[in-house]
Amino acid sequence: MAVRAHWPWPLRLAAGLAAAAGIFALAWWLQPFSVPGLSAFQSRAVNAEADALRAEVARLQQQIEELRTGAVQPESALAIERAAREQLASQLKAAQDDNARLKDDLAMYEEITSAARRGDAAVSITRLKVEAGESAGQFRYRMLVAAPAAGGRDAKFSGTYQLLVNIFHEGRNAIMSIPAASDPDRSSYTLNFKHFQRIEGEFAVPAGARPTSVEVRVLQGGQIRAKSSIKL
Repeated sequence: MAVRAHWPWPLRLAAGLAAAAGIFALAWWLQPFSVPGLSAFQSRAVNAEADALRAEVARLQQQIEELRTGAVQPESALAIERAAREQLASQLKAAQDDNARLKDDLAMYEEITSAARRGDAAVSITRLKVEAGESAGQFRYRMLVAAPAAGGRDAKFSGTYQLLVNIFHEGRNAIMSIPAASDPDRSSYTLNFKHFQRIEGEFAVPAGARPTSVEVRVLQGGQIRAKSSIKL
């Protein structure tokens, strides 16, 4: 909602007086200091009255400026307050997001530490989430792939991951495989980590299609090492 500065009646009255005084003073200002037909005494009186009018105009102009400044101040204060509230809300959301991320990281490290103590070499997929993106048909996903003791303490896990997206499109069910065989960006689906790797990415479905579930598979040497699914 726009906030308009409202000039109170003293401000409008002062403005009117200043305009009238200004016109009257200007008329005197334009007359020569020595008017034919007037005595020296009368000329001095006229000049003195013109000086007084000019001083009055200056005073009224200063008063108008002060009143105008006072009228604008509330609008400026509202703008500053609104900006402060928006900044505070943004900082609060960022703090809440950081807190949720820290809790998630703590749970993840506890799981990895527990698996490492057991000597568990199994590859796992946890924290799988799929959310709608900003554009229609766009979706974001994130997950954690872990292999705490795969091949020994210092060994690295190398493999790939794949998404199978079940969609309902044009009255029938279908499955999208991501990445597709012809996808030039297949290298971005590579896994290479020592203990765990966070995965984030996006995928798109055809216009009018509705995804119903997503399955993630971790592959190594053409074999499925882990899989996890989520319903949407």
